[in-house]
Amino acid sequence: MSEDSSSDGNDIKKRPIDPTTLKVPPSGGKSFSKIQHDIDRVIEKNAGRFMQFLADDLKAIEAMLKVYMKEPTRTNMRPIFDRVHNLRGQGTLFNYPLVTIFGGHFCRYINNLPENTPPRRDVVVSFIHSLKLVQANKIQGAGSKTLQELALNMKLMTDKLINS
Repeated sequence: MSEDSSSDGNDIKKRPIDPTTLKVPPSGGKSFSKIQHDIDRVIEKNAGRFMQFLADDLKAIEAMLKVYMKEPTRTNMRPIFDRVHNLRGQGTLFNYPLVTIFGGHFCRYINNLPENTPPRRDVVVSFIHSLKLVQANKIQGAGSKTLQELALNMKLMTDKLINS
């Protein structure tokens, strides 16, 4: 028997699991209900943390917004857009659809601006304030009639800005 250090398994590098390389057993793997249960468990586990994620992201966005307000360029808008875009994707998943709605209108506004046109500062601030309103009041679901009206007005504002 040779004394090869690689045979003891200690030199194996720890790598993240690549889900595309996992084999599904011939029986088809987990049942649909088990998969659904596992997904629901992960969502439930993280749902309570979403408000903290949102608060942390909004704090970071506030710092980015200060930079943007001093120099309103597309380059300075990009990190704000990226954060809001990520939040938008998580809002509905964790039962904060107003985050998705406000974030969606913001992203649609930014995406539809002409190439060299920086986003209007007042409009950007309105979108960020709407997200802060949801976070500060921990508003789940559709919110009040007033908030639904705000969501509609944010959409109308976005439509007007895009189509003008």
